[in-house]
Amino acid sequence: MSFSMITANRKFPSVFDSFLEDVWLSPPTNYAKTLVSRPKVHINEDEERYVLTLSAPGVDKDDFNVTLSDGKLTLEYTKGEKDNRHFNYTSFKRSWSVPKETKAKDINASCEKGVFAVEVKKLQPELPEVEVIEVK
Repeated sequence: MSFSMITANRKFPSVFDSFLEDVWLSPPTNYAKTLVSRPKVHINEDEERYVLTLSAPGVDKDDFNVTLSDGKLTLEYTKGEKDNRHFNYTSFKRSWSVPKETKAKDINASCEKGVFAVEVKKLQPELPEVEVIEVK
C-alpha cells in the first residue's frame, strides 16, 4: 500500500501529508549533508586587518582555493571521500567584497589543525602629498 492510498482513504487532509510525503517517503537526497557541510565563517577585525576563520576538520590545506579578482575574495574547497561503494563530495564556496586596491600580497592564508584562516590587511588611505611653495 502506498502512502497516497492512505491519505486518499482519510476523511480529512492532514497538515503533515506534504511534509511526510516530501521528507519521509521521497528518495534520499543530499539535503541534510548540504546543510551540515556549510561551515560558518567568523570575521574579526582589528586596527590592521580582517581575519576570516572557519572550522574545516578533515579538509587539507591543498583542498582549499583562495582567489582574488576584481575586488572579490573567494574561498572554496572540494573534498572527495570514498567509502565501501560510494563517493561523497563536500564543497564550499563563499565570496566577500574587498577594496579594489587590495592585492594578493595583502592577503595571507593558513590552515592548522582543521582551522582555516585568511588575513586581509587593511589598506591605509593615501594622504595627498603636500608641496611647499617657496615665497619669493
